[in-house]
This record gives sequence, C-alpha cells and structure tokens, in this order.
Amino acid sequence: MKNKKMNSLKMSLIGWYSITLGVSVILLWTFILKPFEQSEGKLEMGFHLMSEFLMACFCIVSGIKILLKHRESFLVNSVAHGMVIYSAANAAGFYGEQGNISMMIMFLILFSVSLIIIVSNFRGVDSI
Repeated sequence: MKNKKMNSLKMSLIGWYSITLGVSVILLWTFILKPFEQSEGKLEMGFHLMSEFLMACFCIVSGIKILLKHRESFLVNSVAHGMVIYSAANAAGFYGEQGNISMMIMFLILFSVSLIIIVSNFRGVDSI
C-alpha cells in the first residue's frame, strides 16, 4: 500500500512538473518575442518556435494524461521529455558559448530532470 501511494505521489509530481514546464515555455517565448529583434533568419526562427511550442504542448498534454492516469501517458510523457532533453542541451550550449554560466546550469538541470523522468516512466510502465 505504501509503495502504491509513493508511486501515485511520484506520478502526480511528474504530471504537474510537465504541465508547469510546458506552460512556462509558452510564457517564456511569449515574453521573449514581444521586444524581439531577430538575429536568426525568419525561416530558422519559425522552425525553432514550432518545435518549442510542440514540445510545450506535448509536456502539457502528457502531464494531464498522467494526472488522469491514462495508459499511454508514459509514452507521451517520455516523448515530451525527450524533446525537452534535446532543447535543453541546445540551449545549454548556446548560453555556454555566450559565457552565461547560470543559464547553462539551469538548462543542464532541466536536462537532468527530464532524463530522470524518462527513466522513471520506463520503470513504472506496469504500475498505472
């Protein structure tokens, strides 16, 4: 019984974290784009934004699915956090190149948390 409660708490945390991360990405880009002066080409930025918003939507949907205990939530959440890993690795490199170590560390933490979540998803596939 205790193990089932711990697993339920862990899944709730992962669900809420995923939703919060997705909403945060959307809000971040909304604020960044307001005063934005483009250094990237329009096509490059368009594809970049598309992938960021797709990642955010996957995070939100997967978090909701986890909270609702849908069977496919593990797969969708793993895809979402795989996208986060890719995005966080790119961002960490970008900020590292600029010498912004605090941002680089933040993105490496996001990278690590998403990796832990993916491992946790695969360990808990049969428990939902």
